[in-house]
Amino acid sequence: MLAISSVLLAAALSAPSAHAGDGPAFSHDFSPKVQWYDITDAGTVLVATNQAVVGIDPWTGDIAWERDDLKKVPEDGVTFLPGTPTAMVLEAEWKLGQVPKGTLHMLDVTTGQDLWSIQSGPVMWTQLRLSDMGVLMLCQEYTDKGVDWVMRYVDIKTGAVRWEQADYFQAKAPVLQSWKAHPDKKWSIKMTMEGNQPVVFVDDGAAYIELWHHKQGVTKRDAKSGAVLWSRPGKYAGKMVPTPAGGKPAMVVHDGKVYVTDNENQLWAYDVATGNPVWDEKKAPKQFGSILSVSPDGEHIVMTGHDGKKAFTMVVDDDTGVEAWKKPLKLKGMISYMNRLDDGRLVIAETVGTKSQVYVAQVADGSRTLAKPIKLAGSVDSASVEDNQLFATGSNGSKTYVGMWDLGTGASLWQGGKGYRAKGSVPNLVVEGDKVWFVDSRGNFTSLNRTDGSERFSVALPWQGKDESPATLMDRGDLLVTYSDQNVIGLNPDDGSVVFHSHYAPPPPTGLQVTAGVAMIAASAAAAGASAYNSAQAGYARGVQGPYSSTAAAYQDRADDAAAVSAAFGEAAAEVMRRSKASKATENYYFILTKVKEEDDKGVGLVRVSLDDGSEQGSVIIDQRDPDYEIDEIAGMLYLLRNDKQLDGYSFGSGVIDAPVAAAPAAPPVTEPAPTEEAPAEGGETE
Repeated sequence: MLAISSVLLAAALSAPSAHAGDGPAFSHDFSPKVQWYDITDAGTVLVATNQAVVGIDPWTGDIAWERDDLKKVPEDGVTFLPGTPTAMVLEAEWKLGQVPKGTLHMLDVTTGQDLWSIQSGPVMWTQLRLSDMGVLMLCQEYTDKGVDWVMRYVDIKTGAVRWEQADYFQAKAPVLQSWKAHPDKKWSIKMTMEGNQPVVFVDDGAAYIELWHHKQGVTKRDAKSGAVLWSRPGKYAGKMVPTPAGGKPAMVVHDGKVYVTDNENQLWAYDVATGNPVWDEKKAPKQFGSILSVSPDGEHIVMTGHDGKKAFTMVVDDDTGVEAWKKPLKLKGMISYMNRLDDGRLVIAETVGTKSQVYVAQVADGSRTLAKPIKLAGSVDSASVEDNQLFATGSNGSKTYVGMWDLGTGASLWQGGKGYRAKGSVPNLVVEGDKVWFVDSRGNFTSLNRTDGSERFSVALPWQGKDESPATLMDRGDLLVTYSDQNVIGLNPDDGSVVFHSHYAPPPPTGLQVTAGVAMIAASAAAAGASAYNSAQAGYARGVQGPYSSTAAAYQDRADDAAAVSAAFGEAAAEVMRRSKASKATENYYFILTKVKEEDDKGVGLVRVSLDDGSEQGSVIIDQRDPDYEIDEIAGMLYLLRNDKQLDGYSFGSGVIDAPVAAAPAAPPVTEPAPTEEAPAEGGETE
């Protein structure tokens, strides 16, 4: 079945049942109190007190190592390197109002051993070129005159400096501030590079292109020496350059060209090899907006934006910079959906007030493949294109519509052009063959005939509890599954009958509810490692579908890098890769917050429910008003900090992956008899 994309509040855990009555799998008392703890990409849990940093093995619960030389390390002093079993840990003198100074350790989180260390201030940001075993990092150095920003490119395993530049930033360093709330209700500010433009490695990793706060503007550097190969100051030098955090896109590098926008919203294109302008700079297109993607034919740049009053779409020839459309698409509202089809068409929906309309045009020249836009009876809540047909849901005041339109003719194919009127808002559709299914916000499960939108059935589901609103409809193969805060319901797609229904009463109101909600949507530890990088990329690609967004190549590069480095760290890297692959299966189970009761214990906790059959597959009691806990979905563990000193580990079961099997001892070498003169070794040589 094909499901229109949706967000699932679920975690991937596949294991035999474990229950609250079993108690914690392990418990460790720390003194003084725990300052912070975190789950690494390798699964190791790092715990920091003012006296030490320790690592806990996720499979045994044992303390695998302890570093009592790492004292008073705040969470802001640790930078995890995504896709690796490493962390940069700054052991420093942290004083109020002063930049910390100390020793920066590159730590193997599985063994607790230093790969290397240097004297440094905090690492503000890191970016990896894992296939090259290099890490680009921004540090603070201390001189008689004050603090300098130093950019280094070092070997990730040895710390050998391939190059460094103390005068890298001649203007204000490209550091952003991010606020973070800690469990003790205190807030801190972390200086970070997250949200800036990520560098783009080119020439098979031999060089990279950057756009940061220095006078050189867009710059290409040799990755092995740091030498500037070319630079283009543009109209952002020395100023706040456009960043993803500011709503601008990352640089688009495509077909030997790099595309960027400046502070005056002009689009520039430079040759990656030479840095020369690709088109006449005086004619650089100017418009308020962001680069979204290279179009499917590879010859155009699609831009969209909004000037505060109305939206626009601009398509630019990537060889000349000239607008490709003689008649630009004039929009009146907000772009609510956009999709570039493989056949070169661009589908754009705009919403104006309580109505929407959909335009279909050829990317190459803007010619309308539909003489008139498709009129929709409300806003666009969700949309998808399949087999040259547009499926869309939306609302107009109290009415909700579900419809299908022919993108070749623009004709509405359902209910004589009126579409289907749903009883409540529809978060998503599931489409397969000649059938369509959805669940509306009032809890009704409905199936339509795809050919004409006629109703096959519509049944009210037996939701239990107050104000239970279904979140989405999931395709589980032979079943369709929907869920709410306290319910999970499996449905027969043929007749709408309920195959299974699991309901758990909500617990009494406590501070736990908000925290548990966060846990339900928490990504796996392996995926979370890359979230800082990816989150900065998401904003400007929102609402755009298809494989041509400017972030697709960056995501693929990260996957290639992670695979390339897997052998470099031995078993630790293998565990990272194993967890990363397992994190993709994230739709097997769902957590529900409820009262958990066993023979010897009871309290508020989390129950894990199978989305295959609704069975309970484990429960854990978290009977605290303001709990501090983390869930490792991959290993099937919940870590709970009690009284700031006691860290308990609860097992939901064996997790998505089992504990790694210890390698068998190597067989003793077989000693061959030495060859004699009468019987020389074959070939006449010996080692």
